[in-house]
Amino acid sequence: MTPLVLFGGTFDPVHLGHLKSALDVCEHLQLSQIHLVPNGQPPHRQATGASSQQRLEMLELAVVGYDRLVIDLREVQRQGNSYMIDTLQELRQLHGPHQAFILCMGNDAVMQLTSWNRWQQLSDYTNLLILQRPGMKSSANLELMSWQRCDDPSQLMHWSAGYFSSITLGQYDIAATNIRTSIASGQSLPEHWLTPAVATYIAEHRLYKD
Repeated sequence: MTPLVLFGGTFDPVHLGHLKSALDVCEHLQLSQIHLVPNGQPPHRQATGASSQQRLEMLELAVVGYDRLVIDLREVQRQGNSYMIDTLQELRQLHGPHQAFILCMGNDAVMQLTSWNRWQQLSDYTNLLILQRPGMKSSANLELMSWQRCDDPSQLMHWSAGYFSSITLGQYDIAATNIRTSIASGQSLPEHWLTPAVATYIAEHRLYKD
């Protein structure tokens, strides 16, 4: 059975590091598609620089031409704070108990996992794929969070939930925070940070100026 692979994020704004990381996952696992899940109202941070609708529109522009990148709208359409556990529960009800789920998460997010809403339940609904940068290792003890270690990431595709593994991505030194800060200070952005369509959208809507 083909796994359902989720790549969540605020995408404020979506940048080429996001796209390349998602495509790296597709290459590692030989996937035909990966689901990008933009947050509606992320509870872990202050208000986003762009509205949920603007972030979604930028994401839609960014994935044009990338057939393997599919956008899941459920968190943007949900009222109130966005919690991944709610998304996983909805998807589990939709796809059944035997569907393999893989949640992709950066190493920095893994370190904050115990602050997530109902984090103890996450391993009941999904497997976890940690996206690491070259030279970085996770110090989070996921076995204590009820996940079981799997050395071969491709094996996550055969289990419905409860396992974790990791892959090392390319070195993409791009951060949404740096993009917002650079725009606010009037600096020009390197071309490799954003797709042309997203850069044009940000300029036309005067996003991140304040």
